[in-house]
Amino acid sequence: MTLRRSKAERFRVAIDIGGTFTDVILMSEQRGLVAKYKVDTTPKNLEACFIHGLQRAAEGLPREAVVRILHASTVATNAVLEGKGARTALVVTAGFRDILEIARQRRPSLYDLKAEKAKPLIPRRLCFEVRERIGADGSVVTDLTASELERVTGEVRAARVESVVVVTLFSYLNPAHEKTVFPAYLWLLRPKSSLNFANSSARARRHSSGTSNPCSHATLRACWKSLPR
Repeated sequence: MTLRRSKAERFRVAIDIGGTFTDVILMSEQRGLVAKYKVDTTPKNLEACFIHGLQRAAEGLPREAVVRILHASTVATNAVLEGKGARTALVVTAGFRDILEIARQRRPSLYDLKAEKAKPLIPRRLCFEVRERIGADGSVVTDLTASELERVTGEVRAARVESVVVVTLFSYLNPAHEKTVFPAYLWLLRPKSSLNFANSSARARRHSSGTSNPCSHATLRACWKSLPR
């Protein structure tokens, strides 16, 4: 399709990868909705349907005319809802193994004793505690020792996981234990595993959010193995 446009007109492209089809919308900043398309999703090669949709939407447009590309993924949402993410281990500061279970203590019905909370992204059996501690001022309260690292890496290795999330308390103030020491050990577990850090993927002050965000990222990596990192 050939688009009529002024030289100054700029466009935005939105692409949502679904399980069967990939939806594509082309919008003009001046005229609003210009066109919408559907292309077949390619489950084993998700970037292919993304590129196909982008090429179809931008056909006939000069590169500089497309000023923004928005990307959403129903595939990722479905993977979370269906529990089809990667088998993931969570390594946390000792005492915080139940952080995903407790979260912020929000309940759908405060006085309903039979209410059920949603299952955590990572089951408790795959959550491992490590003895170390960073204080609220960023100082090291409890050192992370070589023997403790050896112990926790052995437990994670035995779990045979595809992805590892490392979340230590107050890492947004001092990521030394989380970002510097852990990789030297955890990468030895499974060279093909994905390693994720709370500090690098979501610098969140609330410990619940700072844990759940990288856990979501890690479990979904299985859906996006073919995408460039």
